[in-house]
Amino acid sequence: MQDLKENIMQDIQALIDQSDATALAELIRVGEVQPKELLEATIARLEKVEPSLNAVAETLYEQARRQVPGTGPFSGVPTLIKDLFAPLTEARMSNGSLALGEARPGLDDELVSRLRRAGCVFIGTTTSPEFGTSYTTESTRFGATRNPWDTERSAGGSSGGSAALVASRVVPFAHGNDGGGSLRVPASCCGVFGLKPSRGLVPSGPLIGEGWGGMGVGHAITLSVRDSAALLDLTSGADLGAPYAAPARPSSYLEAMGRPPRPLRIALVEQMEPWPSSTEPYRRYVMPLHCVKAWGIWSRQSICQWIC
Repeated sequence: MQDLKENIMQDIQALIDQSDATALAELIRVGEVQPKELLEATIARLEKVEPSLNAVAETLYEQARRQVPGTGPFSGVPTLIKDLFAPLTEARMSNGSLALGEARPGLDDELVSRLRRAGCVFIGTTTSPEFGTSYTTESTRFGATRNPWDTERSAGGSSGGSAALVASRVVPFAHGNDGGGSLRVPASCCGVFGLKPSRGLVPSGPLIGEGWGGMGVGHAITLSVRDSAALLDLTSGADLGAPYAAPARPSSYLEAMGRPPRPLRIALVEQMEPWPSSTEPYRRYVMPLHCVKAWGIWSRQSICQWIC
């Protein structure tokens, strides 16, 4: 019996290595993988890598084992929530700071609530620098989060804990948020996918909608682009009382992935008064761009046309 359990665990670990969240959810849906087996395999992998990464703020294993997954598209898929301005009912929220002690808000962030309804199973929270104010995930409270590709290097920040765990294939995606690069920087450092949605596209209530003027946006670090698109389909849309409204979205971001991209437009500011341009860098790096005029994709516009 023990050998059988070990073989099942090894098979699931192999599936985790090969699958993004969309694929794992499909395996659960068709009955090839049981949610409890996937959960235990995920916990085992997290316990194996955490001593070298230091990416977890709080584990929620027993709560996850008791959680009844929602029936949404990601039913039974384990994930973690970043410990920064994103309350999770069963977890404390320290924002990476000793000052907040063991504070437990006792409610779900609206984005977290939508992930819960999508069927995600929360196994813990991930590290953040104190109040998210660093491009490396280091704090007095948790110490330094390390890069899984080279533990002598940083995982980036401020969503470094999430990026490190996704890159380690512990989970196929993990929650994060981004004001000035906090999803994109650690995704780049760890070789995974990080997208900052436009202001107002994803709900930011109840905590960060006003404090950052809408600049702080929640989303996720993912293994695949399609997971990021699928998560946007599930979580986008204003929450009640949202102070900002995003433009109308496509019917599906996942479907939009299959459409040919439109031609790109490149904006170039040649002079911004009252600051002088630096002649040599301009000559070396910017002037060659003028060759694109010959390709018919160049146009010059007044800055007034951008802001009016």
